[in-house]
Amino acid sequence: MPAKFRFNRNRLIRCVGQIDEELTQELLRGLGEFESESKSQAVQIVLNTPGGETDSALGAYDAIKFFTFPIITIAEGRVASSGLPIFLAGSKRYITQNSSIMIHKPEGRFNNSMTHEKLTFMALDLRRVEENFVRIIAERTGQNIVKVQEDLNKGTIFNALESLTYGLAHKII
Repeated sequence: MPAKFRFNRNRLIRCVGQIDEELTQELLRGLGEFESESKSQAVQIVLNTPGGETDSALGAYDAIKFFTFPIITIAEGRVASSGLPIFLAGSKRYITQNSSIMIHKPEGRFNNSMTHEKLTFMALDLRRVEENFVRIIAERTGQNIVKVQEDLNKGTIFNALESLTYGLAHKII
């Protein structure tokens, strides 16, 4: 699904579709424009995403933390996989009543033509990404790392109430 990105003068950014470099660059550009207008007025980021590129999502997570205004993230529909770090970057995190959040182990793209060295390199990088996901989820939810790792390993879908209880979201709207 191609990503759709929109932002408006009401300080609302809507991100729908795959997380990729283009979407995250547009997201950060929009946040930059809002910051130039006001460094204190909140911005809302509405997310509905099946996930996508992990490096783009982790980069966006890091960059979002540098903005000085409050950032409210809203899960609308489903926030899955690589969409989760962007959602968790919000200082306030809301989820709509019929939405869900999915966490699972990051997946690599391996094929039969890769050399042993390339496979080893890819596996180590995948492990680094997984460790980052676990750390971010644990830090932002208050869950312990062992619990987060278990939930990531089995793949878990949280409805709105479960997202609230787990600490992924602060409020159901």
